[in-house]
Amino acid sequence: TGRAEELAATIVTWLREAGHPAEAKCLDDWECGHPVSGTVLFVVSTFGDGDPPDCAAPFWDALRSQEAPLPDLTYAILALGDSSYASFCGFGRALDGRLRELGATPLLERVECEPDFEDTVEAWRGTLLTTLNGTTAQAAPSAVEAPQIVAGTRDAPVVARLSINERLCSSGSERDTRRIGLDLSGTELTWETGDALGVWPCNTAENVELALHALKLPEDTPIVLRGHGTVGLRDALMRHLDLSRPNPAMLAALGGREAGFLLELLKGTSLSVTAQEVPSLFRRMQPRLYSIASSPQVTGRVVELTIGVNFTPWPGVCSNWLAGLEAGHEVPVFTQPTTHFRLPQDDTTPVIMIGPGTGIAPFR
Repeated sequence: TGRAEELAATIVTWLREAGHPAEAKCLDDWECGHPVSGTVLFVVSTFGDGDPPDCAAPFWDALRSQEAPLPDLTYAILALGDSSYASFCGFGRALDGRLRELGATPLLERVECEPDFEDTVEAWRGTLLTTLNGTTAQAAPSAVEAPQIVAGTRDAPVVARLSINERLCSSGSERDTRRIGLDLSGTELTWETGDALGVWPCNTAENVELALHALKLPEDTPIVLRGHGTVGLRDALMRHLDLSRPNPAMLAALGGREAGFLLELLKGTSLSVTAQEVPSLFRRMQPRLYSIASSPQVTGRVVELTIGVNFTPWPGVCSNWLAGLEAGHEVPVFTQPTTHFRLPQDDTTPVIMIGPGTGIAPFR
């Protein structure tokens, strides 16, 4: 999703501000087999069944086959993941184990992050700087300029309007696969074949009502959210908080119940909580990434998606929200370039296509 790259750039800014020389590099640039010394901070995500992302696959293959030890390497690992998956932070864990096998020295213990990792990373930042200070600190450079927020990115999505919502399966089918068209007219968002589109979803009004009933707080109760300031409770539940999966704090508030679909757990429940406690009880809403199923050379300013509407093990937040929208509805979106999935320059090159997910989405 690009979050590891964004976080790595932020960490470099923190380090430079604290007087520690640092630069961010993709694992594509790592030359395995060569002597490595110094301190390396790995910010890694996990793909599939505990595998590295595409850009780290060559590095991981080389590191696993490497025989030369790394006794002069000190490292720390910030692993990004989602504990609702069995392979939570699988690549980060595997990387930690392999570096230890090669004799590298951990600077800090590995830290594993959920999608809403802001508090975890902030705590890790403090530990990291405390550990580094007194060893490599230098005079702090001049103030580092804050990065400019670019429209059409994760943190600054643009508004598209729904133009197509077509069910592709027959009326008798148990599956619900949708052709979704989003009109980007009036925006400067661009994409290429093979890219993904990020969609910031909302919870449905029905689900928000269930959550409000369980919280027993007025819908206009002010809620303070990191990055959004103060918003009303209804707005927080609609746009900023994930109502599908409970976090540990919510499970504790529910008396230690087993994890499941959060709204099912909340039915018939009355929680005794304050407005200050609300943000800690929910996971933060995250964008969903979908393979773009159209070419700008064919569909112009309308970007199309092919989406399977999820009902099990619980209803998908974004797929069900999109499926229920009518033409003209506003949808916040951004593009996520996928540099490793591009058609060959030569149109005569044979291509074998293997359909994951909904099958045809990335190939349309």
